[in-house]
Amino acid sequence: MSKKSIARKTSTLHLGPTIARFMARHGIRQVELCEEVGMTPAQMSNFLRGRKDVTSSNLMLILEALGIDITTLIRRQLGETENLHDTVRSQLITLPDCERGTLMMFLQSFQSRFQTDHRRQKRAALDTP
Repeated sequence: MSKKSIARKTSTLHLGPTIARFMARHGIRQVELCEEVGMTPAQMSNFLRGRKDVTSSNLMLILEALGIDITTLIRRQLGETENLHDTVRSQLITLPDCERGTLMMFLQSFQSRFQTDHRRQKRAALDTP
């Protein structure tokens, strides 16, 4: 996988898969959620699989229908991203030195962006009434 494709996959938080796992744990069917929030099954499927994002108003409708607090969702998502970061870092040990150096620079850049995004989301959550 190229550095560009890795960067694309890690540069945004996709909340859909986290919500899909919540739905699976609680036995909530996608069709029921679609009906409640007024989205098509295709739109919901693309969101839950992390293929497309939804509008902020649809996201809020989804969270409200599921009884999920946005702050809790973002914390859970950030925790999963941090775990992924730790897993990738631990796998670096097996790489040759030249590849390890390149990936370490990328991971440091990713970590910096992640922390910036995390601070921005924290501020946005505090600003929301």
